[in-house]
Amino acid sequence: MTEERKITLSDNYRRVMEQIHEAVQRRGAGPEVSLLAASKTYPAEDIAYLMTHCGLKMAGENRQTEFTEKFDAVPHCPLRYWLSLPGNHPPAAREPGSCRKPG
Repeated sequence: MTEERKITLSDNYRRVMEQIHEAVQRRGAGPEVSLLAASKTYPAEDIAYLMTHCGLKMAGENRQTEFTEKFDAVPHCPLRYWLSLPGNHPPAAREPGSCRKPG
């Protein structure tokens, strides 16, 4: 990963977290807000960098093979499937909050 890519990821993550913080401040008291990043078309390397260097705690992926690749690339991090999966995924992958590797 290039230094330029690392800076871009860090800057974008910081900006999103600032926007979330400002929105929570405007809202006032209420339920906790968490960021669930959609990894979709981004490589495992990006997700791993965000989790290990920027503070990202959760990411979602809706494609089983890509989830497995990203899960393996970021051990000990809570990569999770989204809850709105197509019906062709195994039952373990459809469990809310599942962070087990499917299969």
